[in-house]
Amino acid sequence: MSRRNKHKRDSDSPADGKGQPRRRKGRRKSWYATHGRDLRFLAVFATLMGGYFFVTTTSSFKDEFIPWFLELNATVSATVIHAFGYEDMTQRGNALMSARGAVSVERGCDALDPCALFVAAVLSTPAPMVSKLLSALGGACVLVVLNLVRIITLFLTAVHWRPAFDVMHLEVWQALFIILAIVLWMAWASWERNRRRRTVMAEASQMPDTN
Repeated sequence: MSRRNKHKRDSDSPADGKGQPRRRKGRRKSWYATHGRDLRFLAVFATLMGGYFFVTTTSSFKDEFIPWFLELNATVSATVIHAFGYEDMTQRGNALMSARGAVSVERGCDALDPCALFVAAVLSTPAPMVSKLLSALGGACVLVVLNLVRIITLFLTAVHWRPAFDVMHLEVWQALFIILAIVLWMAWASWERNRRRRTVMAEASQMPDTN
């Protein structure tokens, strides 16, 4: 290479303050490339929750499914309460009654909204579909069981500590259930991310060395 051509190549490269050629910076990622995954999550989540709330407005849901589901919760709770020796407690539909206190399982005390929140969040998260379906089903079952615990504890509060019933019902359990649904999803998302990372690392370690 001639001295002239070398001088021309060096002059074409931008120099820093010390006369050294500057390295070209990589192309900056677009806003969508950076936030696209979050946008897709929000879009799918909003669509699923919108579909759920639409279903809750139908007459079949309100007039058929909800009465059956509330009574089912009351029946299972009554069975557990009887097992603890509260033989004077009786069930009438979705109500649990005794001489010392009573509770009624109403809409909002059925864990359906927290379950919908959890399932929508899981299905919106980037992960294999089989893993999402199994996790959504398992998490919903956990929340349903916790709701039975809520009904039983509210009945016991009504019997043994009536002044605290409204606080337990409206402030403690309502907020706790939403928090539980969010924490359960966050724990699953963290576990799923770590599982995929371990899988990728295991596959990379098994690749033959070409050197």
